[in-house]
Amino acid sequence: MVTSTPKRGTRLPEESLPLPSPLQPPSTAVEITKRRARIVTSTPKRDARLPEESLPLPSTAVEITKKTDSKSASKGGSTPARKLRCRPGTVALREIRHYQSTWNTLIPKLPFSRLVREILADLNRDLRIQSLALEALQESADVFLIGLLGRANMCCIHAHRVTIMPSDMKLVQEVREDYM
Repeated sequence: MVTSTPKRGTRLPEESLPLPSPLQPPSTAVEITKRRARIVTSTPKRDARLPEESLPLPSTAVEITKKTDSKSASKGGSTPARKLRCRPGTVALREIRHYQSTWNTLIPKLPFSRLVREILADLNRDLRIQSLALEALQESADVFLIGLLGRANMCCIHAHRVTIMPSDMKLVQEVREDYM
């Protein structure tokens, strides 16, 4: 005799369900739902849960995955939990504090050395450079770029903006040429 799943809060006739042995775990997910349907006798609150000790334990890993899949699908999709988002500007300030506390250069060493060697190769084929001279060039380039971007940021703030634009960079370069 095949019966449909009853509504929540209704009792099933005891003779229509085959009673499994209480000592053996249920063998299918259908038996789990039938046992849960027998346990619920009145309409529970909206977010109320059934007592843990009255629920039967699943016997196989397949039943466990079926239960977790049905829960995630009922919540609106099987997407993982969202990452915690920070307010705008928080990560930028954290990065500024991090880079201010470090002492190493911001420009990576290998790409900078490739660039310097390429420029030297354009000038003369047999020029070589010492590692200390390369470090000094890199340090001075770092300081120059940080100063340029800092002044461009001040121009940007003066114009009541947040984002640096090319016009800010041009203004800083023009002002700098006047002083030199």
